Amino acid sequence: ELDKRQDPISFDKLEDMMVHYLNKVLGLVLDTRRLDIGVPPAFVAETLRLLRPYHAGRKVFRVKDMEAITGKLIFIAGTAPWLKLLMPQLFLSISAAVGENVHSLSRTNKSFRQMLKRHLDPLAPADERSFAQAATARQAHNHHQPHFINATLREELHLIVRVLTSSRSARNLRTPLAHLVRRDPSAKAWSDSC
Repeated sequence: ELDKRQDPISFDKLEDMMVHYLNKVLGLVLDTRRLDIGVPPAFVAETLRLLRPYHAGRKVFRVKDMEAITGKLIFIAGTAPWLKLLMPQLFLSISAAVGENVHSLSRTNKSFRQMLKRHLDPLAPADERSFAQAATARQAHNHHQPHFINATLREELHLIVRVLTSSRSARNLRTPLAHLVRRDPSAKAWSDSC
């Protein structure tokens, strides 16, 4: 029955993949000698290139640009757990900006108001509501209204840039494989420290 089962490994990709202790899998660099995983330096350099315009003198951001930066930072945070602690302010600023975009579009754009009304109508067909929801979300995220960079967002962006450009950043962007693998305990034991 082996001919009926789908192979769990794509042999085309396996043949193309070079046998080496450093392999790039799903955009991450897997080091089988050190048993850790990290983000390629080129990806970090691209993220820094997107972060450079957000210097201390910059006053505004656009939602689409900040979402692109946040997406890259989330990818890096997959192997750098410390970065997850800095992300909430970015998320908060983006969600507030999207809310302002929705408010602005609902005041100035008639088709947006109609789509929003259709999305919220419980009597409308499900496919129309789904289409209206997608259309309003797309417009809210692509709106070109500038938003002010508050002090905490500016400080966190500056801190992220400083850490990513530090000489020790290559080490800080890697994590042991054992930290990424979830394990279910086979037993629980209680003990006394004495």
